[in-house]
Amino acid sequence: METTSLKVLIAPLDWGLGHASRCIPLINKLLSMNVSVTIAASGPSAFLLQEAFPGLKILYLEGYQIRYQGRKGWFTWKLLQQIPRIKSTIKQEKKWLSNFLQKENFDAIISDNRYGFYDTSIPSIIITHQLCIQTGWSFSNYLLQKFHYRLINKFTSCWVPDLPKEPSLAGKLSHPVQMPGIPVSYLGPLTRFSKKENFSKYRLCILLSGPEPQRTIFEEQLIEQLKRVSFSVMLIRGLPGSDTLLNGLPENIIQFNHLRSEDLQKIVAGSEYVLARSGYSSIMDLLSMGSKCIFVPTPGQTEQQYLARHLANAGYAFSCLQKNFSLETALTQATAFKYGKPPKMVMNEMMIEEWVKGLPLALQPASR
Repeated sequence: METTSLKVLIAPLDWGLGHASRCIPLINKLLSMNVSVTIAASGPSAFLLQEAFPGLKILYLEGYQIRYQGRKGWFTWKLLQQIPRIKSTIKQEKKWLSNFLQKENFDAIISDNRYGFYDTSIPSIIITHQLCIQTGWSFSNYLLQKFHYRLINKFTSCWVPDLPKEPSLAGKLSHPVQMPGIPVSYLGPLTRFSKKENFSKYRLCILLSGPEPQRTIFEEQLIEQLKRVSFSVMLIRGLPGSDTLLNGLPENIIQFNHLRSEDLQKIVAGSEYVLARSGYSSIMDLLSMGSKCIFVPTPGQTEQQYLARHLANAGYAFSCLQKNFSLETALTQATAFKYGKPPKMVMNEMMIEEWVKGLPLALQPASR
């Protein structure tokens, strides 16, 4: 493609690694069009993206640092308690962005669920798959959607990482009855993986992920059970940047704190079953590989619970709860589960190309 002088600033939410990982294929596409990309991130998200793109500039941007509670507690209520801090972070990132744009010129902004990361002077895209947030109660769904749309409508347009029609991956999360007030485009699934021929080297691959303390809680729940299995297990702990490994695991349990995307893809392709959280980015990655998934939603996390049920009902993946989780039972039930073929997992590259080609016109004062 022709060389451009366009500069795009991308910022993923620091809620686990999923928002950062699903930015990888998008960044790759922009780079293939000779677009200059700068990333704003921190913590594990910054580590993952720096690893994937060592030549790109990564600016430090304070995260939201949202935390789940322990075994007890209601996720929705605990999240509501953190709204003041979330709103404060949104204001801080808006101020950070305004100050930065006074020093640097960018042609567009892409924000993955960072709601203060927009500027009225240039095209600002918000990426989200949650247009109809599921809380378990219709009235709270309505209130949260209204609040959410108020944030979304500050952007120029919204990109949804899902298929435009059913069958889809996110179901009614990404296909609401009422759309936001800004243009909405379906970007297709965003995955850093590509379909590879599967081979069975490991009976099970466990992918731990997500915010603390629930990542550690589930890991501790699994450790004692893993000590009793005789088959081969690959344990990926989801701790980029950490050097400390677990002690006392038998030789048939191979563990890593983190793997580069290329290595992780090989491990997933070589595993008969993959046990993971039902986070949306994990879903896009694993189903694109044709993996036989066992999804265990984070307790109280209503989005993951909905997605796990939706995918199980569609026959795309088996799911079970973390409470009283039994690895032996889960594998037995997954073996009996009739896995169906998921929809085609393809990013809408043409949409990205048209957007990039249209940026010069969008930047003209008369067109804003």
